[in-house]
Amino acid sequence: GGNGGILQVMNKLAPNNDAGIAFQTNYETHALFGSFGSEYTTLKTSRDGVNFVEALSVDNETGRVSHPQTPRFRACVNYRQEINEQNWQKIGFNDAEYNDQLCFDPVNNVFVAPESGTYVLGIHAIYEKANSNSARLRCRLTRNSSDVIQGTTREVSSGHLTTKTGLDISTLVSLSKGDTVEAQANYRNAIGYLMANETVFWGYKVA
Repeated sequence: GGNGGILQVMNKLAPNNDAGIAFQTNYETHALFGSFGSEYTTLKTSRDGVNFVEALSVDNETGRVSHPQTPRFRACVNYRQEINEQNWQKIGFNDAEYNDQLCFDPVNNVFVAPESGTYVLGIHAIYEKANSNSARLRCRLTRNSSDVIQGTTREVSSGHLTTKTGLDISTLVSLSKGDTVEAQANYRNAIGYLMANETVFWGYKVA
């Protein structure tokens, strides 16, 4: 190589062949880095040396990096949900549009942190009139049902227009493995609804 460098070459005869490096402990493989069965560059890891998961993938045409094991979800309320006046109640996000690593529990309507780390979480809620124009929408995020996540309590205090007025909340929060996060809502002054298919709860792990 130029400037006194050394270039090591691994050549495979066809795109669907393998070329890579195996990292072992006591001759048991725990990581594979290279191009396996395609032209993508991947990093695969294993706890037992037999079953591997793809931790990182790089598209050879665009250079874009993917992290297939990153927890992420987006769920919606697929029915018009009635929300009461004053008392906080869990929003019934029951339909997961996508749910990587099964981190959203649609039965209990909560996000469950699959591992400790930092997460971005958010709500998009749309007001729908019940029987009064005086309802004022409030939302928040709570950890483990009762611990209100700081900075997430919001209210739309101005006049509401049914199926148009919305409230958006997003936050960065540190969670431990197994922590749950739920979205809660209530209305001030009068009951109201949350609009079906437009009220969403979303999130992903960033670190």
